[in-house]
Amino acid sequence: MEKEYLTVYTPTRQRSPSIASLFHRSASAPNNLNVTESQPPSRRNSFFQLPIFTLLGGGGGGGGGGGSSATIFNDPLQDESCQSDKFNTEVPFKEYCVKRCLRFFPISKWLPKYTGRKFIHDFLAGLLVGLSLIPQALALLAGLPPRYGLYSGFMGCFVYVFFGSTNYVTIGPTAVMCIMTYTYGHDKPEEYVVLLTFLTGITTLALGFMQLGFIVNFVSIPVSSGFTSAAALTICYTQAKPLLGIKFTGVSFTQIAEGAVKHIKEVGTWDITVAGGCLVALLVLRKLECIFSRVVKRGKPWSKIIWLISVSRGIIVTLACTIVFAVIGSETIVGILGEIQAGIPSPTPPPFRYEVNTTRFHDSEEDEKFMKAYTIFDLIRQDTTVVLVFPFLALMEHSLNAKQFSGAKSIDFSQELIAIGLSNIASSFFGSMPITGAFPRTGVNHASGVETPMGGIVTGVLVLISLQFCTPWFYYMPKPAIAAMNIMGAIFTIDFILPRRLWKCKRMDLIPWGVTFLVSLFAGLQYGLLVGFLISVVFLLYWAASPKIRVNRCKLSTTGSRFILVDLDRSLTFPSAEYTRTVVMKSGERWGYGNLPVVIDCFHMHFADYTAAQGIVDLFKVFNSKAQPLILFRLKPSVERIVTSLLVMDEVKFFSAQTQVQLQEILEGLVVLTKNVGSDEGEKQGRVENPVGEVLDMGNTSEYDLITDSASPSLIYPDSTRRQHIGKVDFTVGDKPIPQPGNNGQRFKVQKGGGGGGADEEKGGPDSPVDIVVSEH
Repeated sequence: MEKEYLTVYTPTRQRSPSIASLFHRSASAPNNLNVTESQPPSRRNSFFQLPIFTLLGGGGGGGGGGGSSATIFNDPLQDESCQSDKFNTEVPFKEYCVKRCLRFFPISKWLPKYTGRKFIHDFLAGLLVGLSLIPQALALLAGLPPRYGLYSGFMGCFVYVFFGSTNYVTIGPTAVMCIMTYTYGHDKPEEYVVLLTFLTGITTLALGFMQLGFIVNFVSIPVSSGFTSAAALTICYTQAKPLLGIKFTGVSFTQIAEGAVKHIKEVGTWDITVAGGCLVALLVLRKLECIFSRVVKRGKPWSKIIWLISVSRGIIVTLACTIVFAVIGSETIVGILGEIQAGIPSPTPPPFRYEVNTTRFHDSEEDEKFMKAYTIFDLIRQDTTVVLVFPFLALMEHSLNAKQFSGAKSIDFSQELIAIGLSNIASSFFGSMPITGAFPRTGVNHASGVETPMGGIVTGVLVLISLQFCTPWFYYMPKPAIAAMNIMGAIFTIDFILPRRLWKCKRMDLIPWGVTFLVSLFAGLQYGLLVGFLISVVFLLYWAASPKIRVNRCKLSTTGSRFILVDLDRSLTFPSAEYTRTVVMKSGERWGYGNLPVVIDCFHMHFADYTAAQGIVDLFKVFNSKAQPLILFRLKPSVERIVTSLLVMDEVKFFSAQTQVQLQEILEGLVVLTKNVGSDEGEKQGRVENPVGEVLDMGNTSEYDLITDSASPSLIYPDSTRRQHIGKVDFTVGDKPIPQPGNNGQRFKVQKGGGGGGADEEKGGPDSPVDIVVSEH
């Protein structure tokens, strides 16, 4: 097998050029300029060149008991093919600046390739999104005048065209952000909400510049599903007051439920009638395509017209209800939206200082009313949580929308944070509330066949036109119709499928789903998302702290050297350091009888931090103290640098091997082939001479026949489909691949630890440790 090194992907961002790298350096320049000439030649070859195995002396610097052997191996990354400039991690300054600009301004990628065909698709998509945005913006739940919904609907569309990294996400007011705005600002002036938008933008922009978009990866699918379902139900129960035509104060689920029961006699008949009719009409229009698909064949010209009617159902229903009540001319039949201030808002800085009417109570005198001034620092000091809650909610809702429609495309969430932050900052100059990616409009945009973010320009212009010319027409818009539109838009986002799927495949994940759903519904969306995030992190840390470790007793066919193989299935980090250390020590005592060599297979260990490396050093100290050999096998160069550095600094003797041949040489230097127990000297357990000066005792064995599956590196017991995974270890079948047998398999002798003689047995579970003999039977 031939292997050519191409590149290495890491989750860290690309390294910016250093000052020294700005100057020209030829491809033949040495890469080890940081190595001093005082080092011996064997250590100056390459930074990746490390000893295969080293046996340091017990005392002092280099001498000590026993011989020592060291061999230098060449890492494949140090071939001549890897010395060219294309593998250089340092990026030229000009190229680095160009890449950063392209990433910060995604419009520079698609604008030079923009065509007329793309403009037609974007124009139609932007028009449909604008028609959906106007009624949704007027139906906001933030407790503010309706004009603030329209103020929040245009600036984010303009900004996202330049800084958005996706084609289909539309930024604007959302029901979740409006609920949170009402939660924190229902008893505060309007200036508070505008200032909150500015703070949300500043915090989100800072998170984007710090490249913290990866935090969305810590929110699992059960958590996001539970949060989305709870948010949908929250939107539904907050519409109870306009839907029933009653008025009372209440924010939470329990408060609204209690208020609705108390004011049940005040329910308006016409309000319920209008709301029910609008719900039925919206449901029929939503299923219009499905209804007509049973009558009309697909592909006909009117299929597009039916789809267009279905997508525009919100504006159709609200417009029809507005016309009906405008013709009636009555303001008492149902609750209506009322007068909306016309005109496009002029750009003004956010109110960094605002005044609030405050009453000072006295015992003996009349209450004193005065104006109290608040600044941005007062807001941060009094409501510190909003500085983090709103940016995190904005990122979560935006990421859920982007992932829903991304398909196979990757999303740069750090750049999306920058786009959200700039959108909120720019919108705060026009009296906006906090905004983020909107799920219903993003779905409309995606279904409309949008090509680029240019459709946001059309959406923003349409909102500005409605602000300037159409606000008088919204006077008679009935509130029950708006409530019905909000309910119909939210009810279909409740996830009824995922809990059933989790019950069938992974019941443990029902815990984060259920906790997130219940806390979000009864305590608040911000608390539910926080609790769900913490549960996801706890699950992740528990998995990291409890790795799966396979322990096998092995025997080489060439020399008969026996050892305990400990196979790690992942990288070693500080949460799992103590657990791994305990398992290795227990394996050496229980299965290695305190004297067999223990080999740790580090093939899957791609990373190790200082705590884990110190744990390995402590393991060597413990094993050296009881004269039991411990060997690191197939340790990655990056991890070996950390571990060997600590071992050398602490002057601890250690073994390290990279290939089967090197491991075999180490074992041959430690152990001589065990004597047969059936001999005259078998009254005692076989005594093994050790060149290091130690004596190892071996237990008795009895032979078993196993069959090697040619399609798997595992071993299969006869007449059983259960497998004992041995791991992809070279010495189990030699350096060459497993030969393809002509029959069902190739037979090998495998020995199982036991106390009897050499009689064949047909028992032995796949979970018990076995001795692997790779000589043919």
